[in-house]
Amino acid sequence: MTNINSSFSEESGIRLSQLKSLLGKGSNSEISSQTCLSAYQEFDSLYGAARAMDMPDLETLCQNLASYMLYINSLLPAKLSQFQQALLQDGLNLLDDALLTQRYSTSHIHDFLHELSTEINKGGTIS
Repeated sequence: MTNINSSFSEESGIRLSQLKSLLGKGSNSEISSQTCLSAYQEFDSLYGAARAMDMPDLETLCQNLASYMLYINSLLPAKLSQFQQALLQDGLNLLDDALLTQRYSTSHIHDFLHELSTEINKGGTIS
């Protein structure tokens, strides 16, 4: 089991680094469809890994972040608003904390997911 946990930690660390590289560009940066789809794939891979490790809260977080990337992609071409950039950064930070410590607050994840859902449901636009 230790090898599985080690493999999960290693893979998730690589994917999280890739996500930070893709999405850590500043609020005024234009985001491309390629960036959205690459981030979607990374979140989706993390979703699958969390599912395989029986981590339902992380699974839900990654699945919703993947869906958010498809949502943003549907609004292109444009720049992310400061709120949308902050929302993505909050999601990455939450994921980072959870993956590094493998201890996380379910309530923090649920609060974030509520905020993410509210943003999607209000039909937020990219400037």
